[in-house]
Amino acid sequence: MSLSSISSPTLYSVAGSNAATNALAQNGMDGDGFMLLLLTQMRHQDPLEPMDDQAMMSQFTQLNSLQQLQQINATIYTALNQPPDLSEASALIGKSIETSDGVTGTVTGVSIANGQIMLWLGEEQVPLSSVTSIHEGASNNDPQPV
Repeated sequence: MSLSSISSPTLYSVAGSNAATNALAQNGMDGDGFMLLLLTQMRHQDPLEPMDDQAMMSQFTQLNSLQQLQQINATIYTALNQPPDLSEASALIGKSIETSDGVTGTVTGVSIANGQIMLWLGEEQVPLSSVTSIHEGASNNDPQPV
């Protein structure tokens, strides 16, 4: 048995590890999958040319960066998918709005009912989610003072 047959192609080379890490990030593999890949790489490495410390540290750094980017992505996703809050809706007070139901009027107040933000148009309430347009000033449909 020759030595070359024992140390024939390894599962992953050190040079290919960066390409493998980049592929992991693009394919959405999580940290556990990355660690499994790294352990498999270490188990099947060439004993005559073991993986150097710098390459291993580089991979751990890439894993850490990947995890931080995933956390940032989750935070941004959560922030973008949050419904508007009461303070944002209060910026509509004094503005003229129109809803998908054809209701128009000037916003006189804001409240929350059953977890939904409601806009007051005089005595009438409309959900914020139904607003289709916003304009400066009073609406033509507002009652005129006598």
